[in-house]
Amino acid sequence: MTNWLPNITEGDGPIYLRLADSIEGAISDGTLQAGSKLPPQRNLAYDLGVTIGTIGRAYALIHERGLVSGEVGRGTYVNERKTPAPSLPMEPAAAAFGSTRHAIDTSAEFRLNTTAAPDVGQSPLIARHIEAVTREHTYDITNYARSFPDSWCMAGVRWLSQNGWSPKPENIVSTLGAHAAVMSV
Repeated sequence: MTNWLPNITEGDGPIYLRLADSIEGAISDGTLQAGSKLPPQRNLAYDLGVTIGTIGRAYALIHERGLVSGEVGRGTYVNERKTPAPSLPMEPAAAAFGSTRHAIDTSAEFRLNTTAAPDVGQSPLIARHIEAVTREHTYDITNYARSFPDSWCMAGVRWLSQNGWSPKPENIVSTLGAHAAVMSV
């Protein structure tokens, strides 16, 4: 394992992004060689005085960038630098929070090193819908939902009735997201 300690005081943006950029820079300049083991997340969090969640986000980001690989209990290691095959460059879309989304890829290659969907022109459509929702439901978008319309329960009944089971609408629990649904269960 390396004794390298990143400098997160320089740069802009959230700490996890500065940390990921610092690791990438150390890999690029040869400070971290291929095969080097990065410090365990818990140790690095302690040494930098940040939360383990911050380190986890940074490690996930450099993993998405294809710079490292690893597994729980074994460690995180710097990958071999491969010479990329010639293709059209894919510039990251401008983002304020260090997005890993890439612009439209015309190389006809699948990207399996990121969970972000490519921007295929959906941004203007999404922007129009968000603008319409904001204009038409100004109060609702800044308020907590305290009740749900009956139509939500009926939609749940229709969706769950696909395989011959037909729940009663009063047995459907509407939630605002998957996490809330799991907690309700």
